[in-house]
Amino acid sequence: ENLGTFLQRQTPYTILPTPVPDDVEDPLNDLVFPSTPVQESLSVIDACLHNCYDVKRAQYVFDQLRQSPSSGSVLNSRVYNLFLEAYLDMATAEVQQGDMGEPAKWFKESWSLFESMESGQEKATPNAGTYAIMLKTWLRYV
Repeated sequence: ENLGTFLQRQTPYTILPTPVPDDVEDPLNDLVFPSTPVQESLSVIDACLHNCYDVKRAQYVFDQLRQSPSSGSVLNSRVYNLFLEAYLDMATAEVQQGDMGEPAKWFKESWSLFESMESGQEKATPNAGTYAIMLKTWLRYV
């Protein structure tokens, strides 16, 4: 009985807008169909931040994306939160290794990015996850 109803259910689908030509500006198009360089940059960021493999390189790519006008639709709170979490992880790793110079650098980066988000200078605004990460940072190290 359950298998029969499962097989007879309507298949959900999403209707995507038609892509516009390259010479036409459309924010919805950039959100649904980001350019190849933007997609590649996001992939590099995800790969570099995985297990804090290369946070400095991810930060460089992220800074390039933040300056690009075409990346505004894909730079959301999730991406910013990945960096805030990576900064916290890097600081924690440095403290565990006994180096007290580097953690201060990561804390500065973290608070600077967070304050920039809160002030409205960034393309993303803080969400509940952002505040949770920053609260965790504050509780752990302030």
